[in-house]
Amino acid sequence: GIAEDLAEEARLIEEGLLRELEAHPDNVTAILDLWRFQTIVREDEESVPKANANFKAAMRHAPEDPNVVCSFGTFLFEVMSDISGAEKRYTRALEIDKHHVLANANMATIHHTVTDNTQKAQELYRRATHYDPGIKSYFTLEYHQALNKSGHLPSPSDYAGVLYNYGAFIHEFAKDLEKARNLYYLAVAFDPHNVALLNNLGSVLAELKDYNMSE
Repeated sequence: GIAEDLAEEARLIEEGLLRELEAHPDNVTAILDLWRFQTIVREDEESVPKANANFKAAMRHAPEDPNVVCSFGTFLFEVMSDISGAEKRYTRALEIDKHHVLANANMATIHHTVTDNTQKAQELYRRATHYDPGIKSYFTLEYHQALNKSGHLPSPSDYAGVLYNYGAFIHEFAKDLEKARNLYYLAVAFDPHNVALLNNLGSVLAELKDYNMSE
């Protein structure tokens, strides 16, 4: 019946992910896919400890891979609410690669949302987004795509999230509506179907309209 077919399909998916991790313990995508599967499909109450153990195995297997270290930090921050543990992993990732986009951006988010160190947050956001006000083409998609071709950027959706967070920071703390708008536009270019990005872009455009009307 249908229930048996679904159960068999779920078993095959889980076994496939487990086999992948046995062969490649540092495959963080497989770790996260398995965690989501066990949480949503299996409703496994031990899914978080299991994922934590898998990340620790990945760290043992690839301790010098900044992507592995940073991904573990993100899991600790977003899933386990372990801020100090996340900060430790981001710091380690940046020791390995000081230009690592997500490690810089995620550390900036901690300073932005947790420690209220806005100066440090801005420094890290700028490094994560390669921000350079002296480059006239900075806010063009072409400039950032060139960075992507050189292998400096994460996935388009992840980079959109970095640009979005920097835009939100500028919007909230610097009150620079023009720069926030330009960062949001860039983020939407990398991830055009992200509702949160579109909402924030709409918000800053409305504020710019009100500001210009009051001049």
